[in-house]
Amino acid sequence: MNRFLAGADKLETVYLAVLRIIVLVFATLALIVATFVAFDGIRSLLTSTKVEAEQVAVAPGEIATELAQKQKEKDAAVSGVEAIPDSAKKAQAAFLSGPFTAYYGVYRATAQRYNKPEDTILSKADLAKELGYTVEVFAAGEDGTVQAFANNPSFATQIVSAAKDVSARPSYVQQLVKYKGAQKTARTCSTRYVNRRGWNTNSTSCDGWWQSPIGCPVMVPVPVEDCQAAYPDGIKGPKQAFAEFDASFRALWVQKTEEVEAKAAGERAEREALKDTGVPKLMRAIYVFGGFLAVMFLFLVIAVERHLRRIPKAE
Repeated sequence: MNRFLAGADKLETVYLAVLRIIVLVFATLALIVATFVAFDGIRSLLTSTKVEAEQVAVAPGEIATELAQKQKEKDAAVSGVEAIPDSAKKAQAAFLSGPFTAYYGVYRATAQRYNKPEDTILSKADLAKELGYTVEVFAAGEDGTVQAFANNPSFATQIVSAAKDVSARPSYVQQLVKYKGAQKTARTCSTRYVNRRGWNTNSTSCDGWWQSPIGCPVMVPVPVEDCQAAYPDGIKGPKQAFAEFDASFRALWVQKTEEVEAKAAGERAEREALKDTGVPKLMRAIYVFGGFLAVMFLFLVIAVERHLRRIPKAE
């Protein structure tokens, strides 16, 4: 029993030493923080609020640039065409000479093999225009697939690889073979309106309109149907087939991009929610530690009281 009490006394001594150290550390930190805040407050109070405005200086080159820009905007407004920034032109030129080159090669290979004699192989610039990779689109910067093709090597690699794979598939080849041997046995028609001279009995825009015949001559829009020979439904040449592939790949890319972004947003929200629980958890830990200190304080009081009771016995 005496050995147990001796061990408890030693443990009490250790706990008391640790508690003293903890109190000193907390007191020192509190003093440091208070000193820093006080100095920061004094610095803020002594900060001067007088601020002199800098002297205005306009360089000759700046006004020349401003005038040139205004003239450029004026010329664009007069022509009715929005000016295309040089950066967009450079971006499209780099795209055509870079990522688009291999893509164009896939189209050109199929066109050379399956075009009819009367068909022409589109140039690189014409194919880009046909598919929507125009300088206007680069200037707008709103089509994510165009930006991805130009700036995302992964997109460029995937679309070129997919184009090569699809163009070699039997179904795609069969479609082009069918086109090469097809004849224009169908018709496609469109309606346009042509102004022709007619008579309007309700018009009063001419002299003597009240005399017989009542009315005035007017220009009347007359529908005219234009029909041309066409291939039957389902017949698609290399240009149409390649354009369909391009549109399908870009649509699928957008769909998958939205899916992965939604998934990432969900995971981000979960992590943010988990992060928000960090402060409450730390507060609970502080409360528990505060309880521990309270218990140790009571334990210290008990130890002091027991020590005081032992003093008379020792005397």
